[in-house]
Amino acid sequence: MFRRDRLRGKGGGVCAYVRNSISCSVFVPGSDVESRPSDVEILWLVFSLRDCHYFVACCYHPPKPQYNTSVFIDVLSSDIDYINSLYPDAVIIIAGDFNQLNTSFLDVDHGLVQMVSSPILIAALLIVVILLIRFSSVVRICIRVWLLGVC
Repeated sequence: MFRRDRLRGKGGGVCAYVRNSISCSVFVPGSDVESRPSDVEILWLVFSLRDCHYFVACCYHPPKPQYNTSVFIDVLSSDIDYINSLYPDAVIIIAGDFNQLNTSFLDVDHGLVQMVSSPILIAALLIVVILLIRFSSVVRICIRVWLLGVC
């Protein structure tokens, strides 16, 4: 299990469960880790499979965030740009609960394709991700994958 707990307030944060047989680690985009806003809930994981790098962002954008919404968008956008600069052929998966956030910037600015258009349960999201990982040749064709769901 990988987790990024909310630093302020009660409860909260994001986490991901990864099968033990998959060698996975936390990835912190950018060279200046200290400058990342602590209240933006994005946890990046990275793993390789069949010579392809996969980056998974576990995200939570609250309905009434303590920060300006543009901060979340800027952080996620700069993270994607940083990953693309290091691994231009990587598969990027964005998953989480965005609570009415206008996510069109993922398509317009980054060319990510939304694969799930309505809120789904975490179990269904995990099945989709597992299928994508299992059939990585299909994922390689997509190159950039954007999943949107409710976790």
